[in-house]
Amino acid sequence: MFLKVTPLQTEKHNAILAKLKSEVVQAHDEVLKLKGAVLKGSRKFSKRKQYGDVKMQDETAS
Repeated sequence: MFLKVTPLQTEKHNAILAKLKSEVVQAHDEVLKLKGAVLKGSRKFSKRKQYGDVKMQDETAS
């Protein structure tokens, strides 16, 4: 059994496919931006100075 495919059905299919591809690209871009923000944030965090010895001095001074 074969289905007849009209040009209108093909156009509708192509329009839906194009919209879906566009949404996938947009979502992927958002993920990459968020991933970059997380990586930048973690790099900044790892570069921060740690003052663990100061905290220990404060605890022993009390």
